[in-house]
This record gives sequence, C-alpha cells and structure tokens, in this order.
Amino acid sequence: MARPQISEGERLPRSFDGEVGVLGIRKADVLSGSPSSRKSTSPPTNETKAAANDLTFITGTTPADFKTKKNMTTIRKKAMGSYLGKGKPRDSKKERRRLSRETSTGSGASVGSDVQDYHPSNDAPKKWSEKDSNHSPTESPYDHEKAKPEVQKDSRMPRMTGELILPSAPIVIPSRETWALPYYEHIPGPFQSIGKPLDPFATIYQSSHPRVSVETLKYHCTQAFGSRSMGKYWVPTLVKSEHAFLSTLCIASAHHDAVNNRSTESMETLALRQEVMHFISQSLLNPGSRTNDFNVIALTQLIASEVIAGQDAALTYHESGMEAMISQRGGLDKLGLNGRVAGTTSWVLLASAVLGESRPTAMYSSFAATHSVKNYPSTATIPESPLYCPKGEYETIKRSERCAPRTLALLKEIRMMLDLFLHETKWSRQNSLSLKNMYKDLITKYPSVAEIKKTKILMPNDWRYEAIRITAIITATAIMHRIPLSEALKLAAVLEERTTLDTSRDPSLSTD
Repeated sequence: MARPQISEGERLPRSFDGEVGVLGIRKADVLSGSPSSRKSTSPPTNETKAAANDLTFITGTTPADFKTKKNMTTIRKKAMGSYLGKGKPRDSKKERRRLSRETSTGSGASVGSDVQDYHPSNDAPKKWSEKDSNHSPTESPYDHEKAKPEVQKDSRMPRMTGELILPSAPIVIPSRETWALPYYEHIPGPFQSIGKPLDPFATIYQSSHPRVSVETLKYHCTQAFGSRSMGKYWVPTLVKSEHAFLSTLCIASAHHDAVNNRSTESMETLALRQEVMHFISQSLLNPGSRTNDFNVIALTQLIASEVIAGQDAALTYHESGMEAMISQRGGLDKLGLNGRVAGTTSWVLLASAVLGESRPTAMYSSFAATHSVKNYPSTATIPESPLYCPKGEYETIKRSERCAPRTLALLKEIRMMLDLFLHETKWSRQNSLSLKNMYKDLITKYPSVAEIKKTKILMPNDWRYEAIRITAIITATAIMHRIPLSEALKLAAVLEERTTLDTSRDPSLSTD
C-alpha cells in the first residue's frame, strides 16, 4: 500500500492547540473526509448503550436486602457472564515479550495503515501529549513515529509504563566507607555503646556515676533473676520510675560481687546504693510520693541488695523504715499491682529474717500464710523446693532439662530429711536412725564437682548440682546438730574437707 504524502503544513502538531480535536485527529482530515477521520469520528452511542446494558441494578430498603439469596445469585450470574464474555485477562509479561519480539523483528509497517487501524479512546489526548512531550523542537512527528515503531501498534496492546521499568531500590544500603566511624578502628567491648543512634539502652534511666554500666548490670539481672512473670507485671512498673528502676541494678551489682567472690563491695555497688538512697530520701520529703508504690518497690529492692551483701546495720534501719511506710499506707493490702507489691515485699523481708536467723515480723508472715496458693493444675509450672512441694513430688523440676537425674535424687533426699525433722514429736528420738542414714548418704553418696571433673568435662548442670549439694549438706548438718545455719556452715566446711581427704584415699567413693 502506497504511503500517503503528508505535506509540511499537514503534519500533526506536537501539542493540543486549535488544530487538534478532542480525539487527537487533525481538523483537516475531518474536513477532507479521509477514511481515518471517518472511522475515528463515529458517534459513540452504541458503546454507551452497550455499557448501560452491561449493568444490573439491585434495590433494597435495608442493607440486609442486598444479601438475600436471590440478589446474591443475580450478582454471581452477572459476574460469571461478564467474565466469560470478555475472556480472561492477558498475561502482561507474555504480552510484553511478544511485543518486544514483534518490535525487533518487524518489517516496518506503513504509517498510513497503522493510522487507519488506530481506534482512539477518551484518554487519547493524554497519551498523545505524553508521547509528543519527548520530541525535540526540530524533529517532526513523522520522524518520531518512524523512530519508534512500537507506538504504531494496535492500541489494544498493553503498553510498558515508566513504573514497570524503574529499577528497584536496594535492600541493603552499602556502608559509609568514606566516613571515619569509631568502631571501624576500635572493637567495642561487651555492652559498650557504639553510637547514640545504635544504642537502644541510652533511652532508659542512667546512673550518674560514670563507672556504672546499665547495659552490663541489666543483662546480668535478666540472666540471674529474669522470668516471664517479672517481664509481664514487674518490669512495666519499674520503667515508670527512675529510682525504682535503678534499685534493680543494686540487686544485680550486689549479686555480681557475690558470685565473683569479691571480698569487698565494688565501686558500682556503692555508687548505686547511695544514689537510690538519695532518691528515696527525696521522695520521703514529698507527701504525695512518700508512701507510693514506686518508693516501696525501690526500698524493697534496696533491702534485697543489702541481704545479698550482708549489710546488717543498713538492713535494720531500712526494714524499720519499710514497716513505717506500710503502716502509713494502711497495711500490705493497700499496696498496688493487684497484691504483687505486697507479695514481693513480704517475700524479701521473710528471706531477710531467715538469712539473718531472726524471727520475722508478724505482718509479713501472716500475709504470706493467708495469700499462699496450695492447689495448682497438674500442668502448671510452680516454684518447687525441698521446703515447698505442694504436689508431693517435683512435677515441675523433673520436666526441666537443667535438672540431671543425680540432682533430682539429691533434692528428694533432702526433702525427706526435712519432712522427718518438721514432723518430729516430743516422743520421737531427735537423732533417729533414719535421719542419721540420710545424713550419711548426703555426705558420702553424692560426690563433689572436684571428683566429677576427674572423669568428665564439667557442664553447667554439674555446677547447679554442686550448689544444691552444698546447700543440702549445710541444711542436714543444722538439722542433725540442732544449730543455726551460720554455725552449721562452719561445721559443714570441716566435714567437707575431711570427706574430700577420705575420698582421695579411697577411689571407690568417688563414683555413684
């Protein structure tokens, strides 16, 4: 087919001005009656009627009327009929690949034939404007159409837009190699800050002393005392008050000194204790915060740290202050967190009395007796010990992977010995034969880690076993000799040294 000759004056304009109609066709073509103009300017009345016939109207007086079975059936039939009538949508990826192949291998169809096959739509002016906006001032529209044959294809073909060809953003941004960052040259130590933007712990309360590392102590606290219940109920309250939060670091620092066998308290422990005491004193001056939960919690945890450190003089002073605060509050039942503050305070003060070998205050012992739980579900996880075993057996402990069989047997032995001791009557002999046999088994049957490491590599469970073994020996010694635990510790140390010497002479005693 011969290419139509288009004169310079009849070339398509680059923008929409007075020479271009709504459908993007030159007015000269309309007046000349060319085939392309006659085909493009046909009235769209048929399309409008067809679009109107494709609609189905559903009426109703209430929203429930639109969900009736009849209306839902009508909607499904109409949707399925429309889907089957128009056909499935074409795969855009396959269409783009086919379009690319046709573009690269095509023979260059004539401009006239393409213009005759082109069916403009309502958004044709916009598309023509987008294409023409990329022309150079000296380039004719005909040259542009010849340079880009893919534009001449049928308008029904999908077109690649700019959104489909834009490169995706990288997932990982390269490091800033041109910036001299401190941790490029020096490796930061454990729990050491590597920069304000990268340090989440900088947002929590900090100690005023430069030697105190909040990150280190909080990590030690979570490893030594952390639990799910503490994280769910206790921690959200601590982070609302500065001195309540810092008082947890007092416990962590004192415990860290104890497990590292420090002869004196560290600088961190002393600094934290003084800082928390200062905060508590400031709160006591304010009538609104004198006896609130935050002050009670801070003082309770300060007492716990002093129990670990063995500060008898400070314990006596702070325990009397705690009793006065609770009395001004109206009793333990008036404390908050649904009784958790009262329960924790009672537990800490009772532990202080037990370790101090003194009689506990009646207020704490009566609260613990009336609020203790003795009935648990069979699958519940409970804090079991030789002194507290409500199910009769160590149901929770025996499910733990941290409890070796030898450790479980040792716990059963000391529990039986405590039961015999607690249920003694004035008619039974104090040092009965059963107690003597159990005491002998605890001393000789269970080897120390010093003997265990001769035949195997020590694991964390072995050190747990050793801690329980030493505690059992001290408790059994106090029962047999009817002496306080402090005196039993000295006697048990002598017996342990003697047993170690006997075991080294007789290798048969070092095995189970």
